[in-house]
This record gives sequence, C-alpha cells and structure tokens, in this order.
Amino acid sequence: QKMIDWVKKISDHAKARKSDFLIIPQNSPELVDTPEYLAAIEGLGKESIWYESEDKIDPAATNSAIAFIDKVIAAGKFVLTIDYQVNTSKRCEFISAARLHGFVQRVVPVALDVVEDYPTC
Repeated sequence: QKMIDWVKKISDHAKARKSDFLIIPQNSPELVDTPEYLAAIEGLGKESIWYESEDKIDPAATNSAIAFIDKVIAAGKFVLTIDYQVNTSKRCEFISAARLHGFVQRVVPVALDVVEDYPTC
C-alpha cells in the first residue's frame, strides 16, 4: 500500500505542475489491481517476462505477470518490456511474444550500452 500511495502522490504532484507528465513505474505489475494505482500511471515497464538472462522463466510466473500487464493494455495504457537476451532464437521468441501482447519491446545487453533493432524477428 505504501508503494501505491507513493506513486499516486508523485503522480498528483507532477501532474499538478505539468498535466501531460508521464508516470511509468518499473516492475511490480500486481499493483495495477488497485484502481487508484492504475489511474495514476500512464504505462508500465516490465523486464524479464519470458527470460532471466539465458534461462526461461517459469511459465506460471510469466502467465501471472502477463495477466496483470494485460490489464494495463486493457486500460488503454502502454507497456514497455525489456529483455537482456543474446541468444538469437530466444531473442526472437521474446520479441514475437511481446508484440503478440501489444507490448513495446526492446532487447539490450545487460550493460545497457547498445541499442539495436532486430527486424528479422
């Protein structure tokens, strides 16, 4: 509840000064089940939905995260998702899955020092 109250306070404060200010929290998608939290944000960032480095995330955890994240999309907001994949087939699997859900996706190295597009996926 403290996180929800804090995000709402930041949102109210920022939007009182600049009405088009965007609040995009990172991770903790389960918080979108609280209506005032969902109303306070414009989008959500979530990393490592399908993979943690080279390891596939437990499908139950992936499905749970997606169930919450899909509520953000249903509310007309956007989702930014990132994966730190270097394996080409896994990278393409991530990109395809993210696109299927309507998420804005990006693949980067863990060092966050390179931005590449992968049009072949």
